[in-house]
Amino acid sequence: MKDIEKIFKDKQLRSPHTGIYFGIVGGSGASVSLIESMDVTGTVDNQTSITGSDGVTYKTRRFTSGTGTFTPTGDGQIQYLIVAGGGGGARGYDAGGGAGGYRTNATGEENPNGEDLDELLDVTDGTTYTVVVGAGGGNASQTPTNQKSTYAGKDSSITGSGITDSGGTNSIVAIGGGHGQRTTTWNNGQGGSGGGGRGSGAAPSSSVGHTTSPTVQGYPGSNFQSAPWEGGGGGGAGGAAASSGTQHGGAGRANAILTGSDVWYAGGGAGQGGGGAGNGSAGGAPYGGRAGSPSRSSQNGETNTGGGGGSCPSSGTGNTPSTTGGGSGVVIIRWQYAA
Repeated sequence: MKDIEKIFKDKQLRSPHTGIYFGIVGGSGASVSLIESMDVTGTVDNQTSITGSDGVTYKTRRFTSGTGTFTPTGDGQIQYLIVAGGGGGARGYDAGGGAGGYRTNATGEENPNGEDLDELLDVTDGTTYTVVVGAGGGNASQTPTNQKSTYAGKDSSITGSGITDSGGTNSIVAIGGGHGQRTTTWNNGQGGSGGGGRGSGAAPSSSVGHTTSPTVQGYPGSNFQSAPWEGGGGGGAGGAAASSGTQHGGAGRANAILTGSDVWYAGGGAGQGGGGAGNGSAGGAPYGGRAGSPSRSSQNGETNTGGGGGSCPSSGTGNTPSTTGGGSGVVIIRWQYAA
């Protein structure tokens, strides 16, 4: 009996590389999960089993829109990726939208700016946790009456009793991406990543920046103006927007939490030279939406990646404001379970 007590007292019950405590090790050597099952509601993908970079087998669920919930049977810990909606790009003067804020605590992944991984999320048996997936921001094409609520990306979050985070009580939040600058008096937005600055010699305000509280969740946009009419790209979760030579948005960040293989998230939308320059970045990974030109349509940020919207010119066939919105965000959770 003393030998058994010693095992329980001294045994380091941790998963490789993570410091995650999931359960005890039985006589067969199998890991016994503290989370027996998970009840999930909302718009979600089917449950998937994957092997993480730590060699642990997880179950995953991906929330893709609106509001949902998850309720564990058994106490345990959850790993997550939370990406907010991307900011909208601007029409005319051609500034790209910033990517949605990016936060993760998944083993083997990285947060922006060298930030430590978030703490593992302790969840309690029978407690229901609410998930919100932020929508992408709209196109910044008109004189605004309410800049942030209309054109910035929307926040994504996990909320529930007992959750602690440096940004507040009971909630972990990724901040929506900043919108591109539209006029000299309407500055580009601050957000998870900052929106790009307008061309035509108009310097952006300090709102070009990215969110730094409660954590750094992305990078700033740029105010690129090598020619008088060139707008800057939006920042991304993997880096700031280019400040010379191109109007690429900031690069996104790859994360393997969902399938065990890297998927790109939170790329910044491209800025664009308005006078037919046509040299904005192509859309898609690792960037956000492509910039338009007088002869080419711009692109929205990709759905469920939090990408920023590309910009579009004020005239020509590429003047399609409906294709400059930010991409919706995503929330992915995974947990260890009994094999």
